[in-house]
Amino acid sequence: MAEIALVAIIDDDESIRKSLSRLIGTAGYEVCAFGSAREFLDSADFERVSCALSDLRMPGIDGLQMQHELRAKLEHLSRSEEHTSELQSLTNL
Repeated sequence: MAEIALVAIIDDDESIRKSLSRLIGTAGYEVCAFGSAREFLDSADFERVSCALSDLRMPGIDGLQMQHELRAKLEHLSRSEEHTSELQSLTNL
């Protein structure tokens, strides 16, 4: 049986997180929601994520800064150990 893709929703607006989570969940995807980019980057789930949908304008780290930090984090992990093709494809955001 195929593994269900995990989609991360990163948005400081709770109503957006809930709406997108419901919508994407009804399409058959597993969803995890985060209230900030830092929360996402610090979570254990970020390595399993197949797709990340992020707000661009958030307090603290915005969506573009999150993308740069995610890329650096994934590049560091790929140098230190072998990862799946899903993780490697995230570096091409």
